[in-house]
Amino acid sequence: MTPPRDCDITGAVVLCPGPSVVIVERAAGERWCFKCRKRLPHTDVLLDDPPERQPSYYEPVWACRCSGCGEDHTAFPNGW
Repeated sequence: MTPPRDCDITGAVVLCPGPSVVIVERAAGERWCFKCRKRLPHTDVLLDDPPERQPSYYEPVWACRCSGCGEDHTAFPNGW
């Protein structure tokens, strides 16, 4: 992103993790998905940066994926 020409910026730090690769997958059982609006099998996945970007600033992170939508919508949505 390029700042507008009338901005006076002396410095900035932008961290962009980029695409991750799946290191480990394991079944997490059936959970409620608020996007699909039903109980579906979910998978816990461990994501990390690809080997060509190692060592990395980011640590591996666990995520949950729904078998229906492929995203994590197990938490009750805010604003309800």
